[in-house]
Amino acid sequence: MTSAVDLFDPFNEAMRIDPYPVYRRYLDAGAVHPGKPAMPEYPEGWYVFGFDEAKEVLRSPAFVHQRNKVLMEPGSIIDLSRSHGKLWEFLGNWFLLKDPPEHTMLRGQVAAFFRQDTVRQFDAHVEGLASRLITQALREGGLDLMWDYAYPLSLGAITHVLGTTMPELHWFKKGTRAIANALSIRNTTEAYDEAVDALSEMEGFLKSSIAEQRSGKDNQGLLAYLLCPPAGAEMVTDENVVYLMSLLFFAGQETVSDAIGNGVYLLSSRPDALAWTMLDNSRIPNTVEEILRYEPPVQYAVARTATKDVMIGETLIRMGDPVTVVIGAASRDGRQFENPDRFDVSRQTSGDTLVFGKGIHVCLGIHLARLTLRIAFEQLFRHLPENWRLAAPPVWRDGLSLRGPASLQITW
Repeated sequence: MTSAVDLFDPFNEAMRIDPYPVYRRYLDAGAVHPGKPAMPEYPEGWYVFGFDEAKEVLRSPAFVHQRNKVLMEPGSIIDLSRSHGKLWEFLGNWFLLKDPPEHTMLRGQVAAFFRQDTVRQFDAHVEGLASRLITQALREGGLDLMWDYAYPLSLGAITHVLGTTMPELHWFKKGTRAIANALSIRNTTEAYDEAVDALSEMEGFLKSSIAEQRSGKDNQGLLAYLLCPPAGAEMVTDENVVYLMSLLFFAGQETVSDAIGNGVYLLSSRPDALAWTMLDNSRIPNTVEEILRYEPPVQYAVARTATKDVMIGETLIRMGDPVTVVIGAASRDGRQFENPDRFDVSRQTSGDTLVFGKGIHVCLGIHLARLTLRIAFEQLFRHLPENWRLAAPPVWRDGLSLRGPASLQITW
C-alpha cells in the first residue's frame, strides 16, 4: 500500500477534540488512503475519505460485512471465551452486521414500523415529551443539555416506538455508552468487559419486557407486534426479539442525542445561524441536515470487506481487504460541498448526508431520527430564554467512532 501521507491512524487522540484538520490533510491528498486496523482482529486496510467514493462503498454489493461472520467461526483469531469474543458473538446477531439474505430477512421483520408514514403518528408523543423535559429543566434552573434533555428525549422516543417500560436513564446510558466505547475504534480489554456486562443487563431487561408483554400488558409498540405478528407474518423467536430490540434501543437513541448536543454547541457560537433558524420553524429541518453534515454524530461506518478486486476512485482495493468509510471526512469533501468547512444552515444539501448510511444498510430509523431532531430543536428554541449561552466548553464523549458532548452546560 502506498500513499502521499502517512498511514491513517484512527486511534490518534488528537482527533477526539477536533478530527477535521486531520481529515482535511488526507482529503487534500486523495479520496482513499491505507491505514492502521480499525479493529484489533483486522489487518491494515483502507479508509475512504471522499464523498462519492464513500457512497459507492456503502452502496456496492462488492463490500460486505462477512468478516464479522468469519471472525465467529471455529478456529478464527477471536477467542470466544474471552470478553471481546463474547461481545462479537452477541453483536454478530445484529442485522446491522449481517449481509443478505439474513440481513434482508431480519430487517424486513421490523421495517414496516419505521416507514415515514408510520413514524408520523409518533409526532405528538415526541413533542409532548420534549416540551415537558425542557419546561422541567428550566423550572429547576440550569440545564445540562445532554442529561436533562437530549438523552431522555431520544430514549423516550425510541422506547415509545418499541413499546417497553422506560428504562432508568443513568443505568441505560451507562450500558449503551459501554457498548459504544467497545465499538468506537478504541478497543481495550476493559472496554470489552464493560460492554459484555452491559449487553447481559440489557438482555435481562428485554427478557423481562417480553414476559411482561406476554402477561397481558396492553401495548401497541414493536415488541407487541413481534410477539404476536399479523396473519401471514413469520414468527420471531424470543432470542431474535432480544437481538432486534437491543440493536434498535442502542442505535435508536445514541446518535440522535449526540446530534442534539452537536447542534446546540454549533449554534451557541454562531448567532447569525441561530437567528436564521429561529426565524421560521420550517427552516429547522435544513439546519438539522447541516448539523448532520458538518458535525456528524457517526464518524465511521461499520467496516466492510471487499469480495473481489474493485477500483474505488483511483485506488485498487484487493479482494479480502477491509474498507472503512470515514463519514466525518466525506461530509467535508469540497467536490461535493461548496466551502465544506463552513457551517452554513442555509446550505441546500437535499438531505444527501452519509450519517444514515446508503444502500441496503441505510439507517432503519432515519425518519424517526429526523422527526425527533426537528421537534427537539423546535421545543428548545421555543422555551429557552433569549440570552441562553454555554456555561462552559463541552466535555466530549470518550471514543472516536461516535462524536458528541458527554455534557453541555447551558445558562442564561
